[in-house]
Amino acid sequence: MSSLSLSADWAGKDSESLLWLASYPRSGNTFTRILLANYFNAGSDAYDINELHDFLPPDTSSRLWRRTYPEDSAPNTPELTWSLRPDFIRHYRKADKPFLFSGLKTHTANLTAFGSSGFDLRGNDRVIYIVRHPLDVVLSYSDFNNRGLESAIDVLCQSGVFVKRDYVGGFELRGSWAEHVLSWIEKPPCPLFLVRYEELRLATAETLTAMLAFLGAPVDPERVRQAVEASRFEAVQKQEAARTFNETPPDTRSGKFFREGKILQWLRELTPEQAYKLADGCAPALDRVGYTHPRDVYFDGRNAFKPINV
Repeated sequence: MSSLSLSADWAGKDSESLLWLASYPRSGNTFTRILLANYFNAGSDAYDINELHDFLPPDTSSRLWRRTYPEDSAPNTPELTWSLRPDFIRHYRKADKPFLFSGLKTHTANLTAFGSSGFDLRGNDRVIYIVRHPLDVVLSYSDFNNRGLESAIDVLCQSGVFVKRDYVGGFELRGSWAEHVLSWIEKPPCPLFLVRYEELRLATAETLTAMLAFLGAPVDPERVRQAVEASRFEAVQKQEAARTFNETPPDTRSGKFFREGKILQWLRELTPEQAYKLADGCAPALDRVGYTHPRDVYFDGRNAFKPINV
């Protein structure tokens, strides 16, 4: 095991800078967290997936929100929660954080709601945005939320979608899939690294190495190799089966958080009509991130991806 001291030290980073790990749900955000956790916390065993909150927590974490807003002052409506998000983030920047990156995971779109932004993004922050083909996202989303496929397609195409959970800070403004993607990659307020889930799975070591360079972190090839091995989808599935992942909802259809994680599943599981409807609803973001419309894809998956158009 390398004794190299590792840290993220991108240009301009200061004590209040944050890494934002952003994505639409079911796009590979958790897999990316696991990969980074295994790199920066390399040891004899794979990183415990139930400790991800202590590595890079979500911006909806009630544990973090309670630090800023105790019981008697906790927001209890979507509008109030949204209005307090920038203040929550400012407090988080200044607080003592045991997390290596001083960052947050988010599934919230970078959109305006209730007349204001829900973020406090700064030029010396960094964003890693993970995008996954929406036709594969919808299959995972349908299973994860125990929702019919047609209903899930409608959700990905619907403008202004939000989720409110029954705990402090549990509000996410997601928008449609296209709104979410474009809200982050169009004119980002700080340097942004766009990661396609497909490359993350097919070229994991190369993608991890590129992310580390973006974060200003030293690259240790042996640690990269070990992190990739420890983060294999099969290895993570084995962890989930052995110890019950604390982020798995109780009513997911398959009973799994890490269901299959494959690419181009939609070629086998969606009808052409379903694929066309969803792809039409995801334009023009589909082309911006290099995904070909299903009308132009061969049955064996050829021509599904293009160079990223950003």
